[in-house]
Amino acid sequence: MSIDKQEIKELALACDPAKCADEAEEGRRLAEFYSELTPETVLALLAEIERLGTWSTAFLAEREAQIRQRDQHKAENEALRKRVSDLSPFRGAPLAGPDTRCLACGEHHYGLGGLPCPKMTSFALKASGKGTSHG
Repeated sequence: MSIDKQEIKELALACDPAKCADEAEEGRRLAEFYSELTPETVLALLAEIERLGTWSTAFLAEREAQIRQRDQHKAENEALRKRVSDLSPFRGAPLAGPDTRCLACGEHHYGLGGLPCPKMTSFALKASGKGTSHG
C-alpha cells in the first residue's frame, strides 16, 4: 500500500479552523481529510512507526556495542604502546636536542625523533664479526 504522507499532512493542516472561511468549508475539508485517512492508512502508518522503532532500537544497540569495542581497542593499543616503550633500549633517553647522543653509537643523529640509531645494524654486524665499521 502506497501512502502519500505529504498529501495527508497538507489535508490535516488545511483542516485548521483558522484557515477556513466558515464552518461549511471546515466540514468539507474534514470530510476530504477523513476520506484519505482510512483505517488501512492508519494501520499502515502505525506499522511503519513500529518497524522504524524496532530498527532504531537495533541500530542503537549495535552502536553501543561498537563504542564498547572501540574503547576496548583503545585500551589494548595503549597497553601495547606502553609495553613497547618499556622494552625500548632508548627508554628514558631524551628524544632530540644538540646534547643528545645516541645510546648505541655515541654520535649525534639530528631529526630522528626517537627512532633507532641508523648505524645500529652496522654495529650489530660488526659485533657479530660479519660487518664492517662505519667510522
